[in-house]
Amino acid sequence: MAFKFARGWMGTRCNRYEADLYRRATTRHKDMLCPVIACSRGGAVLLAKAATPLTPSDYDELRKSGGFPPDWDYDPADGDGGCPFERKREDWGRLDGKLVAVDYGNP
Repeated sequence: MAFKFARGWMGTRCNRYEADLYRRATTRHKDMLCPVIACSRGGAVLLAKAATPLTPSDYDELRKSGGFPPDWDYDPADGDGGCPFERKREDWGRLDGKLVAVDYGNP
């Protein structure tokens, strides 16, 4: 398990956003996100599954092959909102071999 501790009001907002987005995401979108297990009411602490960080070479290969980031395919009708993640290597990891966003609190 991974604990994400918020830094300031923006961190609490981002933790709550991640928890809410994961809860309401479509199955297709959940496959791109590191699963949130729980979030404290105020958002000070978020508990998620622990993913293995991407190595610089893994990140470079994904970018070269066109596999990074996955295509979120924003659709206003699905209720998931716009694309929640950034292209930074540290925001991604592998969970059971699958590429997932580990930081997607980009409200």
